[in-house]
Formats: sequence, C-alpha cells, structure tokens
Amino acid sequence: MADERAGGDVLPVEVPPPPSPRQCWTRQGIADRPVERLAEGTPTLVGIDHGFSLPLRYLEAHGLLPD
Repeated sequence: MADERAGGDVLPVEVPPPPSPRQCWTRQGIADRPVERLAEGTPTLVGIDHGFSLPLRYLEAHGLLPD
C-alpha cells in the first residue's frame, strides 16, 4: 500500500485509484480506503474534502439518477 503520510517536511502525494475501467475513484473505493488504512493499526487522521451534490430537483429535471 502506498505511503500516504504528510506532515512536517513530508509533502502529501496523490494516491491513484485502484485499477478499474473507470480510471477514477468510485464512491465505494473512497469509502473503503480509510477502512483499509485504519485496519493497519497506525494512528490515522482521515479528512475528506467533500463537494455536495447538485439539488435533487436539478437531477430530476435533467433525468439524472441521484447516485
């Protein structure tokens, strides 16, 4: 597993998503990643920069699924 530590003089690194046809992180992958790291037993601080979704009315008006 990649070393994702940052702090002091260690800069953060971008962690690529797991291999998949989508070439980006999935919601499930993002949820699973902290669980994997926390299972290692090392004290860990988890932070997520979360962008909220569009309003439900917008999704409905454009026939988009709220997933």
